[in-house]
Amino acid sequence: MRKKTRALLLGGLFALSSVMIGCSSNITEQQLQQIQDLRKQQAQLQESIRKREADIAALRTEIQSRQRDLDKCEEKKRFIKEKLKNWPNVWPD
Repeated sequence: MRKKTRALLLGGLFALSSVMIGCSSNITEQQLQQIQDLRKQQAQLQESIRKREADIAALRTEIQSRQRDLDKCEEKKRFIKEKLKNWPNVWPD
């Protein structure tokens, strides 16, 4: 029984040491390629985000311009409504 335990223990130690030796800190070609692919994808996504942010900024500028036009139109409308209240004496002497 003691010999079996010793043999089992030595076998386990041998298996563990072979597994530990088999694990290296070197990167494989497949892993390197995967990292490169992920970096390319990251660059593409960052470029896409940058373009979308530029689109958003342009749209906000357009909205502000349209809002100024609308405000001017509303001001003219109020002016005309005020003058219509006094019709026919729109232009006082």
